[in-house]
Amino acid sequence: MATKALRPLSQEQSDVWHFLHDATTTKVFFGGGAGPGKSFLGCLFECVDSVAKPGSRGLIAREKYEDLRKTTMLTFFEVAGMLNYHEGDHYRYNAQEHTAYWKNGSITFFDHLQSRPGDPEFNRLGSREYTRVFVDEGPDCQPKAIEVLETRIRFRLSEFGTPGKMLITGNSGYHWCRDEFVLTKKNEPVALPDNIKVQLTTYLSNPDPEFREAYGKKLDGIKDEHTKSRLKYGDWMSTPRTGMEFMPDFNSAQHTGQVAYDPSLALHFTLDFNSAPYMTLLVAQIRQKDMGRWAVEFLKEYTPSHPLATTKAVCEMFARDLRDGCFKGHSAGLFMYGDKSGKSKTSMATETIRHDFDQAEAILGRWMQNNSDRVLRSNPPHVKAREFMAHCFTGRIGIDITFDRDMHNTIADHVHLKQGADGGILKEYATDPVTKVRYEKWGHCVQACYYLCISAFKESHYDELEELAA
Repeated sequence: MATKALRPLSQEQSDVWHFLHDATTTKVFFGGGAGPGKSFLGCLFECVDSVAKPGSRGLIAREKYEDLRKTTMLTFFEVAGMLNYHEGDHYRYNAQEHTAYWKNGSITFFDHLQSRPGDPEFNRLGSREYTRVFVDEGPDCQPKAIEVLETRIRFRLSEFGTPGKMLITGNSGYHWCRDEFVLTKKNEPVALPDNIKVQLTTYLSNPDPEFREAYGKKLDGIKDEHTKSRLKYGDWMSTPRTGMEFMPDFNSAQHTGQVAYDPSLALHFTLDFNSAPYMTLLVAQIRQKDMGRWAVEFLKEYTPSHPLATTKAVCEMFARDLRDGCFKGHSAGLFMYGDKSGKSKTSMATETIRHDFDQAEAILGRWMQNNSDRVLRSNPPHVKAREFMAHCFTGRIGIDITFDRDMHNTIADHVHLKQGADGGILKEYATDPVTKVRYEKWGHCVQACYYLCISAFKESHYDELEELAA
């Protein structure tokens, strides 16, 4: 049987390859969607470095040996063949030891990382030494096993003039790799030290165009939206539907994307007033599409927590971006929406600032006009708001809503907010461990969103739906 040709690496694979051979990186996570060639790259790394570094030691591991034997090891031998490295000429594979011995003295070990009843601390890994480690499907493994393995990457490193390298691959989902490399429990990007790199990817990063076309169709056939979001789109926010979602028609793959600011269009901002878990200000633009449809594109969220969870602080953050940040030079207009309760007089009222929206105008007024205040006279009932947004998310009316992928709190809010028995919002409470303040966990970004959408399209779409329902 003819050996497959070795294709040039994709840009994402090339970036990971660079990290695996630079002078500072010690650990790389390469993951997201299915099919981008993660296992291929890991095996290529082991084959090439085994030959380039005579006498070195590499490990290829998975959680279960059966999975390792039936998947990753087959890829390893295929990649070796692509490189014209053949058993007997360049290496000898010992099936009993699960080890490949290279002619130049290098060794490739194949091992599983499954926990054993008598060895919960993975002491069996303690006496080993490696130059490099490739863990395929890392999310399946216990973090403790990875932690122990890291301490074993120390074999002849100074001689080879490189830091020890660990490559971990895996698909998106709610697991330890997400917490360590991608998003925190609060859905904020993980702050990584300089020695750890992350490359997120999907099947579109596979360098084989025929594979991309065929595999894309296969992924399209997945019926479960959660599974499709993870495997096709590499969606780290996707969660399985558990029932009674307040926004069941919201889909984190379909309704999120890369949203670009257009300086020629007005900016629309909407507020929801809470001090915990955060204060909420969302920024969007509205544009008309073909066939009379409208696009509401949310560009950014400002969700500061205590002590910055105030109307003044969040509006000042937005103002800084209007002056010197991502909206610098904006002159196409600014419109204000939000929770009607923000117009109630506060105990902190002064002669000029009676309520929260006065505070917002005091800070953002230089970008606003006389007709910029679009706050509804009364907040819409939860049930009617949910029905209106469902029509938007399903495309039944001419309004398409998109959130920028960096709006982590907004996306999480749409995923996790539940519906109560009365059809309204289910109030789930949590307590801040530091301040001991009890607060509603979900709903703040969802409500800020629908205040804007309903007000902007009240006469043309929202009132029309109310009449139909009457």
